[in-house]
Amino acid sequence: LMERLGYRRYVAQGGDWGSFVSTWLGLVDPEHLAGIHLNMAVGFPTDAPMSDEEAEDLAAMGEFLNTGCAYQEIQGKNPQTLAYGLVDSPAGLAGWILEKFWAWCDHDGDVFEAVSRQAVLDNLTTYWVTGTAGSAARIYYETMATKRFGIHEARVEVPTALAQFPAEITRPPRSWVEAAYNLVQYNRYDRGGHFAALEQPDLLIEDVPGVGKTMLARSLARSIDCTVNRIQFTPDLLPSDITGVSVFDQVTREFQFKPGPVFANIVIGDE
Repeated sequence: LMERLGYRRYVAQGGDWGSFVSTWLGLVDPEHLAGIHLNMAVGFPTDAPMSDEEAEDLAAMGEFLNTGCAYQEIQGKNPQTLAYGLVDSPAGLAGWILEKFWAWCDHDGDVFEAVSRQAVLDNLTTYWVTGTAGSAARIYYETMATKRFGIHEARVEVPTALAQFPAEITRPPRSWVEAAYNLVQYNRYDRGGHFAALEQPDLLIEDVPGVGKTMLARSLARSIDCTVNRIQFTPDLLPSDITGVSVFDQVTREFQFKPGPVFANIVIGDE
């Protein structure tokens, strides 16, 4: 799809199901995908030592798997039965969805401290007026039936960034993430949960742009001449509307756009 739209390079970002989609994109389209940015990740278990904080995260994940996954069971095995109730009763739909907001957001007892009442109402209304609660639940059935739910068998080699929020439902140790992904950026935050784009949009937005540019530069190194510290751009690898180049400043650690010819060298750091 992205190639047909004219994008020869792109970056994917996702949490929840978007995390799974972005991960699979990294496996099936590494030639065009410059990298992925996730705010939820799964990992491959390792024997590497973990910090006390990571141990607490792992214990919380275990508790979630033991007590918080009933919705996965019914949506994965009997989604149609559930659908009749969700599309027939506004109260039933609200209860089903609001419970997840309460359980998965970062708050001190009032979920509307984490997400606005209007945002929750917008979410409920979208499902209600379109009657799509059933089809949305069915994705669990389809992926579980094909044994693809929440897992990937191969390591994702495209550059990957992870923003880890403290109330996320899955928080694997960093070593697990590194075993499953080519991890180039890892940031832990002190607030936010599963719905990071609604709860902490500023933190999420700040986490994405710089890594996107770094990913693009590193990805291009695979297909063009480069030395250890410099990547050489050629006109056919950049969009036709580019009228300059982005140069990475080693002092400010930021990319700066410089008007001029497309052909240039870009310093990307000590690696």
